[in-house]
Amino acid sequence: MFSRPALALILLLGLAGPAHAAPAVTRGAPLTLYPYEKAAAAVGETGWGDAARSENLCHVLARVERSRMAFMVALPPDVPQDRAQQWLRSLADRLGWTDVRLYINPAPGALYLRAGNRTSVRRRGLGSRFRLDLETLRQELARITDKPAILCIRTPGAEIFTTTPPPDHAGTYDGDGFAFYRLSARMPPTLVVDYGLPPRWVMALLLASFFWAVFPLVPLMYSREIVARQSSLTPLQQEEAFGRWLRGIRLACAAGVFATFLMLGLGRIAAYAPPLRVPEVAPAFVMWFWCGGVAASLRQPWQRDQRGPVARWLPLLGALAFSGFVIVGPLLLFRLGTAVGQESGLRYLNAGAGLLLAAFGAGAILRMRWVRRGGSGAQPEQ
Repeated sequence: MFSRPALALILLLGLAGPAHAAPAVTRGAPLTLYPYEKAAAAVGETGWGDAARSENLCHVLARVERSRMAFMVALPPDVPQDRAQQWLRSLADRLGWTDVRLYINPAPGALYLRAGNRTSVRRRGLGSRFRLDLETLRQELARITDKPAILCIRTPGAEIFTTTPPPDHAGTYDGDGFAFYRLSARMPPTLVVDYGLPPRWVMALLLASFFWAVFPLVPLMYSREIVARQSSLTPLQQEEAFGRWLRGIRLACAAGVFATFLMLGLGRIAAYAPPLRVPEVAPAFVMWFWCGGVAASLRQPWQRDQRGPVARWLPLLGALAFSGFVIVGPLLLFRLGTAVGQESGLRYLNAGAGLLLAAFGAGAILRMRWVRRGGSGAQPEQ
């Protein structure tokens, strides 16, 4: 009936399966609903209600970050789970979500369906743009429930710049941007949201970084002059006195940097771009090494320094390289992890970067101690 080449082709196609297999729907925990309810009350959205009880209202939530989106629909609890899973696959297919993960979580008051993907978010400079097909979303919701739907867009750690169409209610709650929409046929077919880190916050972060990079020069040069005027001290005693000043300046600057960036909310970078983890204590470590590098590079009056200009500026260059690695390293890892699209691999890269950072810091400490002891030229009294 069939020739041998035809039978071989049919067998290969049967083994290969469909070209685009439907994504599997697995059980998973829903998004945290508490911030949405608080934000709705804060911006005046009285129709949001309680997303944990979705008998009379269909809640649609979209949490958009730097390069990905988490989408959740809270359906009435009487919707069959098999039908809800088929509906979620159809929604993801019609919206064009290629790299998507689907989850289902039944609860007493609602049936939660969740999808995560990267295709609906595009980076634009320092910000991002989220696009959603509202016409398709309305059509799909009408197939699964006859309840009115309300949509909430949340931008963790970021500010919503522009929205098309304008939201019914919008505002900021606990550092996150929120926009609420009542889904209706009068809305345009496409929703576009531009968001990113607030420009004023970014400018404040840059100004604070510049200030703390320059500020240690003032107390270090002042303490150097005080110690240099104490002619009754030997060079070794002057070196020890300046070391005590240096420890106090280091502690004061590290505490000031930690308090400054803690008040600025450095952790919002991790909320906006989750793979990028920036601990609040990182600037304090940078300041500690920066002060040591600046102090080791200053030519002290009591030192008979025979080093060349390159060797004398080596500690400062090392501290500068260390600071740059702390700041730029996670950004490069974030870009690499976003390009690869594998968060698990990025976690391993961040762990390796942390070990390398610790090794570099230990080496910098040993290097500064060696330069201070060997480069001062001071001999202990016999």
